[in-house]
Amino acid sequence: MLPHLKFDSLSVSTVKRTTFANIVDQVLLLHIGPICSFLLSRLDDFLANSDIERWILHLSRNSIKEFTLENWKRHLYDMPSCFFYCQDMTHLDLYRCLLQPPSTFKGFRSLKSLCMENVTLAQYVFKNLIVCCPLLKTPRLLNCDGLRHLKTDAPKLELLEVEVDEGVFEMVNLENTLNLADVSITLAINDDLRQVPDINLVQFFVHFPHIRRLTIGRNFLKVIGSVFLWFNTFNLKTIYTASGICAGEIS
Repeated sequence: MLPHLKFDSLSVSTVKRTTFANIVDQVLLLHIGPICSFLLSRLDDFLANSDIERWILHLSRNSIKEFTLENWKRHLYDMPSCFFYCQDMTHLDLYRCLLQPPSTFKGFRSLKSLCMENVTLAQYVFKNLIVCCPLLKTPRLLNCDGLRHLKTDAPKLELLEVEVDEGVFEMVNLENTLNLADVSITLAINDDLRQVPDINLVQFFVHFPHIRRLTIGRNFLKVIGSVFLWFNTFNLKTIYTASGICAGEIS
């Protein structure tokens, strides 16, 4: 009857794959009552994709609220179509996954918190995750492949964290962000400023008119100085570097 189920590397350290899969199967089969949260973490290639898909299918039929999948296999885990029917989910945390939803997917209507790290997805998929998730407040997007720009209407956002290590990140264009107060942007820009992408920083920050806390990291600091004084037009109070050092307070 436990509402919170967690299966990680500690769970499998002393059992074989078939034994572990059977254990998870039995737990889900015999479980009574709602499953509020399900975590599957640090499971390597010993676990078959068919096992994971079977468990996700079971959860999709049992109104899962919080779902975490940390994939440590050599290849990205392709989320099955049944995953996109978890419409009661409020928290989603994915690591090293591939998102290819069916054409009928219109977002998660109950989702409030989202964290994706090393996830591959198409631009339209991300747009659906934001626009079609009316309750989403705290998206964290860490090194997501296929995410070239943020362009969407997001009235409920309170916190936004974006980190890009590779590829090209073109622009942030978030409209209707009156509740967005905490923004963290970390971009990997070449040390040679002549190769800095064409980013209009004034336009970049104009979409965050009510932020009070800004965290910026890595070489992004090299190209931000030109608009530092312009921040006084915002409600911004504190600027941090990615390491947590306070870079300045604005009075």
